[in-house]
Amino acid sequence: MAPPPGYVSYGASAGGEFKRVRGVGKALVALEAAGVALTLLALGFQSALAGPAQDFLDGAISQAAFDDEASSYRRLAGLSTLVTLAALVVGIIWSYRIASNLRSLGRTITWKPGLTIAVWILGFCTLGIVNFLMFKEHWKASDPDVRPGDPSWTQRPSLPIITAWLALTLLSAGVQIAMGVATGRRALNGFNGTDSARTLAETAANDLPLLAASGLLGAASTVVLIGIVRQLTQRHAQATIES
Repeated sequence: MAPPPGYVSYGASAGGEFKRVRGVGKALVALEAAGVALTLLALGFQSALAGPAQDFLDGAISQAAFDDEASSYRRLAGLSTLVTLAALVVGIIWSYRIASNLRSLGRTITWKPGLTIAVWILGFCTLGIVNFLMFKEHWKASDPDVRPGDPSWTQRPSLPIITAWLALTLLSAGVQIAMGVATGRRALNGFNGTDSARTLAETAANDLPLLAASGLLGAASTVVLIGIVRQLTQRHAQATIES
């Protein structure tokens, strides 16, 4: 008996073997969760650093003493940077595989495999807008109820938390811009922004509310992103019949 129209065997498609996404999706979730934990820890270290930072700016303690106080925060910041870079690489692999599978399913998509790399790398420059558009398209195109080659997926609803993620990302970016403006004003008033110790001290002493707002908004947006990754991975795996 001939298979029904649109049928594909397990692990295969008209364009070749489907790429698995469950494992890389789990890895991305783990890295993003680690990023949230490090962000919250960094907020605690920054809060504790406010007092020594003001003492250093007032001349009550030496730069060496301040550097000693800030050493734990700097190590944490370095670790956070490594986790962020790892999440970036894994995020690229995750989206690349999804886009490749969608093309194999006969979906005509805007955010093709090669473009997903640019989205993750340049996403911050666009305030997350291109990521938002890519996530929406990949969610719709991964609908397991739409048969291969059927264009009706474009009319399917998007995942609401994708919009929530964009809102949080834009708010976080707004706070970071405000911090940049504050730093710029201090530079105009004679603050030497090239001195890393003094830069950190000025930020910790004067911008703690903005730092807290930025960190909490960033952590919240990452928590929502974790939800997007988990749900999109599950949906896409169903569409490609991944075990």
